[in-house]
Amino acid sequence: MKSAQEIFNRIQDIKREQRDLKGSYKDALENATGYREIVHEYNKIRDKKVSIEQKIKRESAAEFAKLESMKNNLKSDQEMLSDIALTHMMKGEQVEITDEHSNQYEPVFSVKFKKKG
Repeated sequence: MKSAQEIFNRIQDIKREQRDLKGSYKDALENATGYREIVHEYNKIRDKKVSIEQKIKRESAAEFAKLESMKNNLKSDQEMLSDIALTHMMKGEQVEITDEHSNQYEPVFSVKFKKKG
């Protein structure tokens, strides 16, 4: 079995190669005939879209405030659910949740690595 360091190094190599290929792709797009004009038109249309969205948000400020509050509450509840599930699993207890349609859910945990400092 390979070590964690070997797998990490392989992941870094793949990411580096992806960056190189994406750079080549961007260069090819920049040199493609008509690409810049299309991007310019796209940006103008996107700006109009954003302007309309902002106007609607201003007109519906109360609903968007409620939506933001709900979003924050949901995130907090999801973190709490994860903490509770992890606590139960650490105690050796089985954790299952059932929704209104009798679908059963079980926790899935993953490990991520974050650069120090």
